[in-house]
Amino acid sequence: MRTREVAIGSRPSPAARRRLERIRWSMTLFFALTTAACMVALAVFFAATDAAARHRVDDGLRTQARLVSEGVTHDGRYFSFATGTTPASGAGFAAIGTMPAGFVDARGIQYASPRQSSLPSSAVISAMYAGMRRAHASVFQTVSGRNGVAMRWVARPLDPSDVAMTMVGAPAAAPFSRRTLVLGLVLAVAVLVLVGTVTGHVLSGRAMRPAVRQVERQEQFLREAAHELRTPLATLGLIAESGIRHPDTADQALRDLQGRLERMTGVVTSLLARARSESGGEIDQRLLRLDQLVEVTVDELDRGALVSVDAVPTVVRGNADLVEHAVRNLVENAIRHTDGPVRITVRDRCFAVADSGSGVPERLAGRVDGIDPGVVGGPGVGTGTGLSIVRWVADLHHAALRFEERPGGGLVVRLEFPTADTR
Repeated sequence: MRTREVAIGSRPSPAARRRLERIRWSMTLFFALTTAACMVALAVFFAATDAAARHRVDDGLRTQARLVSEGVTHDGRYFSFATGTTPASGAGFAAIGTMPAGFVDARGIQYASPRQSSLPSSAVISAMYAGMRRAHASVFQTVSGRNGVAMRWVARPLDPSDVAMTMVGAPAAAPFSRRTLVLGLVLAVAVLVLVGTVTGHVLSGRAMRPAVRQVERQEQFLREAAHELRTPLATLGLIAESGIRHPDTADQALRDLQGRLERMTGVVTSLLARARSESGGEIDQRLLRLDQLVEVTVDELDRGALVSVDAVPTVVRGNADLVEHAVRNLVENAIRHTDGPVRITVRDRCFAVADSGSGVPERLAGRVDGIDPGVVGGPGVGTGTGLSIVRWVADLHHAALRFEERPGGGLVVRLEFPTADTR
């Protein structure tokens, strides 16, 4: 069973797709690394800012604990509170103010302000007391207060023996510990980098669509050029070989070669016109008699009674070389895929080719876009590149290209041009 060439369009070759995919993943990697660098820099800045805020709080607590410790002594067993300090002196009890504070020794809490419940739990106090004695210096700890507010506490040695300590608290610079902050930043950076990578991959795919379409057009153009030139070149070779083998027919062979070369010149001209159009160049279009163009083109095919033409005068606006190229492709395609007669009609700015082949599946009737090459559409349907040239010519002339079932069997391909006074 003969197959029909109706699938139009193109996809990049496997090698081109691999190159494009490598470029896309390179763009994704660059986007991910850039996002990661920005997120890490932001996290470092945030951590440094938080560390500076915590450091200011710790310095303030350390200073406050020193002031509170002035005027308070410990003899190894008991605290002594000097009475010479006054609120105006800003030291001792006068330095406590509204801040929670306390004095602790080995026996436990000996004094608390404003009340004992203002201090951390006994376990926290014991841990800070042990840490102070080991370090022989001030120690800090952030704990959650009873009202849910995070508090920063300092335990400062009261005397060189480290037997007693002064505790002072203040609201923490952040409502969470430094460890929680670091873990949160790491998790946030990881999530943002992942989201950025996925977003970058999607955006790079969209950004590369013009490049993909350009590759598709280039490869499609090469396929079409090969498709259009392969048969004429083979014919030229056969004619030249015949003239060489039979010298008495050399004159006729040269005349045939000249005619074929003129036809190939038209093919090359149309291909160059397409390349120029796709690169943004202008295509010359003018009023032309579609019926006369079709008749001349069919006569050049020399198919005898196999092809019949029913044409009435009709004027369209277009490029004569390109329209002739499209007409030739459609007629040759119909002849190639049918054993019966081919009927051509021209009227009302419409060129139609009807054959008696196997027709076209119902799901493809009336459409040519979106059909992937290389995919068999059903009985009597094949693939190729010839009709993609016809589609391009139709798009360039704002014409409609349709496939319809022919009553009684076969396929009708219509190329309908707009009115001659429109572009």
